[in-house]
Amino acid sequence: MGHDETEALRELRDKIQGGPQERSRIAREFLELIGIGNPTPDAVEQLTDVFVPCLEIMCERGYDPTGASWRSGGWRSQLVDIRKKFTRLWFHAWIKGRFVKDHPIDMINYLGYFIRLEMKGEPWGDWGEPE
Repeated sequence: MGHDETEALRELRDKIQGGPQERSRIAREFLELIGIGNPTPDAVEQLTDVFVPCLEIMCERGYDPTGASWRSGGWRSQLVDIRKKFTRLWFHAWIKGRFVKDHPIDMINYLGYFIRLEMKGEPWGDWGEPE
């Protein structure tokens, strides 16, 4: 990444750190730029409060840049991970009455992988069907 790109990213980060109103404005602009004509306030909050944290986790955890880490298990392994996260979410939220943000965030990411795989390729990927 060149100096100009790094500086531009720093400036954008500083703008975003300007607070919730600034983040919402930037999110609205982003949604408009990608073709969502009239982003609703709810859509903007969904982006800033749900999807951005999901993407942050993906970037922080250092997944393989090509997606090999999640693609290798195929689409069925994504369903297994979604089910595990749902079970944890159910236990903590429904049974214990406690909000644990990690479970739904991870579940959303696994759902995203599942959507991107579109049930194509080997169901169990490189791993093969479990015994």
